[in-house]
Amino acid sequence: MDEDQFPEESDESLSESHLPKKKRQKKSHSVESVRKLQLLEANEEEDKSISRLEKLLKLKKRKNKKLPAAFKDEGLEYLLEVVDSKVNKAGILSDDDDGLEEDIAAVKGESAVKNSESKTSKRPQPKQRTLTELLEEKEGIVSTKDTEAEKYDDEEGFSDLDHDSQSDCSDAQENFEENDVTEDFDEEESNEQDNTSEISTEKEKKKPKVWEDIYGRLRDESGNLIKTSETTNNLYVPPKLRKQNGAEDESTNEKHMRIKRQLKGLLNRLSESNLQSICNQVEAMYLKYSRNDMNETLFHLMSELLFTSSLTPPRLIMEQAMLIVLLHANVGPEIGAYFLQHIVEKLGTLLKSSDNYGEGKECNNVLTFLSHLYNFKVTHSTLMFDIFQILVESFNSKDIELIQLLLKHVGFVLRKDDPLKLKELVFAIQAKAAAFNKDQNDSRVKFMLDILIAIRNNNMYKIPDYDPSIVEHGKKFLRGLVRKGCSIQELAISYEDLLKVEERGRWWIVGSAWKESDDNAGKKPRTIIGNQLLKTDVNEEILELARKQHMGTDVRKAVFCAIMSAEDYMDAFQKLLKLNLKNEQERQIIDVLLYCALQEKNFNPYYGHLAKQFCNFARKYQMSLQYALWDKFKNFSKMKSHQMKNLSLLLSLLFTSGALSLSVLKVIQFSDMDKPMVRFFRQILLAILLDDNEEVCKRAFTRIAKAENLKMLRVSLKLFMHHFLLKNQTKLEPEVASKLKSRVGTAESAMNSCKSIF
Repeated sequence: MDEDQFPEESDESLSESHLPKKKRQKKSHSVESVRKLQLLEANEEEDKSISRLEKLLKLKKRKNKKLPAAFKDEGLEYLLEVVDSKVNKAGILSDDDDGLEEDIAAVKGESAVKNSESKTSKRPQPKQRTLTELLEEKEGIVSTKDTEAEKYDDEEGFSDLDHDSQSDCSDAQENFEENDVTEDFDEEESNEQDNTSEISTEKEKKKPKVWEDIYGRLRDESGNLIKTSETTNNLYVPPKLRKQNGAEDESTNEKHMRIKRQLKGLLNRLSESNLQSICNQVEAMYLKYSRNDMNETLFHLMSELLFTSSLTPPRLIMEQAMLIVLLHANVGPEIGAYFLQHIVEKLGTLLKSSDNYGEGKECNNVLTFLSHLYNFKVTHSTLMFDIFQILVESFNSKDIELIQLLLKHVGFVLRKDDPLKLKELVFAIQAKAAAFNKDQNDSRVKFMLDILIAIRNNNMYKIPDYDPSIVEHGKKFLRGLVRKGCSIQELAISYEDLLKVEERGRWWIVGSAWKESDDNAGKKPRTIIGNQLLKTDVNEEILELARKQHMGTDVRKAVFCAIMSAEDYMDAFQKLLKLNLKNEQERQIIDVLLYCALQEKNFNPYYGHLAKQFCNFARKYQMSLQYALWDKFKNFSKMKSHQMKNLSLLLSLLFTSGALSLSVLKVIQFSDMDKPMVRFFRQILLAILLDDNEEVCKRAFTRIAKAENLKMLRVSLKLFMHHFLLKNQTKLEPEVASKLKSRVGTAESAMNSCKSIF
């Protein structure tokens, strides 16, 4: 019974073990084909998951091959560098860097062009394979695998599985082709751009005689605009020409009328009690409407209100002036400048109109308003003294009246601001009064002289109807209304500049044009530096060179001329010291010196010796040079190759001479260095290590031995020397390699020593 239970199983096992060798090989091949099929299916599933993730990460069908901004925002921009073939081929900072011989030649002052050319010519170049060759090679690999699978499957009768395997292999081939094609996408895109440019040139050749540009305007063959009635009607007319031609539309007129009505209502209600609320409403209008429209309308309304033929109450003029002062501080200084300019222009027309200077008391009202602007520090004393000078020169009865008015309003303020000029003014008025005809207005002249004596003696109580508390109260009141963070900007503008604003420009407004006066244009240029007047008696070629090198300020221009016109570095050193530069101006010496050193095509040791002389002369120049070098390190990527070389040779000279310490390099992140930065530091270290005097090398590294804050710098320098100098010493000559190895050991022992030389 037990023997009959498993007869078939024993027979089957016996039959498998006694199969012929050929049959067993076919069986193993069929299993291998099934395994390949399963592998292809797994690859297909993996491709699907990759495409799904690409879609989620928005990497699918991107024209440019850069990572999305989301990767950079999350700090994952380095994620795909491991599998990027271009990055791997680039081999940034590879161990077998081949610029070592060129750096040694640059340090020694030799040309390494021939060596580099011979080395590159002897080096075998890898064979460049095209995309089609790669595809054919890959197709051949896949086809051989398919034929082997088909052969074994046909023998065993796996026809269905064979069909599936062929489809899977074709999918894999398509994926490979797609990957290879995407790598050369940029080349195809550039070819397409070339084709499109050729097509566009052909289209340009076939342009009709009359064609239409992108703005719908007709042009002829040469591109000139064909004028028609429609084009002339649609031309843009500036606002100023619209006003002159009377072409303002109704909406603009309505806007001006609206501004005028609102401002007129506010000015009529203005008083000291509601000054803040009305000022806030006017500020809101400045934000809503054009500033030019607001300034024009506000000045026009104030002129109608204040500058009348009858005498306006001084209190009303002061309140209106306080509104302008608040707008000048809170909105912008261009408001005060606009009013100042137009009031002075109005005063100029009044002074030229007649002997009475306008109708009635109009000129008195204008000067009273101007006096309040000066009392509240909108304008400077220069303008007031200019007006006094004009009135004293003519000195008629109306002038005497206006001088009395001005002295009463601003006399004591002028005494505080500029007592010397006031003293000169008093002498000038007394001289004019002595020569004046005593029969005419003798009492008025005497009254004016009494006011002058009271101001000179600082006796306020001798001036009738004068209350200094009114102005002081107005200043305190304005101080509380000026918005936090704002201030009243004083405009130091002369009377002549305000009258000739169309000729000279509004230089007091930021962004406005300025034109030099004809009187100053013919003068020989000169530069005042420190306590010395430096006349520009240097060569015109050097001055022209200074302008070409963008030496904008007078200090930089003088420093540049001193450096370029010197016979040697000691002569330049003496010339620069004679300039007597103060404080921040002294930094310009180092800045200009570095700029000139880097602009040279080949390094000139003249700049290095001059920099060494300044560093040894005073520590302040050494610190200025250190900060200037740190700024250069920050912008190292923007420097050109010859500038990097000049900077490295300049630093090597300063390090070997002891003018600078290697601690200047402590700001460099050695872990983030790129290839140009590696070559830059390699040239510096090679110049120090391969110096003829070993003590120079030892002293340079001993200076950074003791300081605790330079520990990271010492470690970085040791690592740099081992990785980028000693690792590639096999490429050097035996003598240079042995010298370099011994000097690196000397440098390491110097940095490990306890004593530090400063």
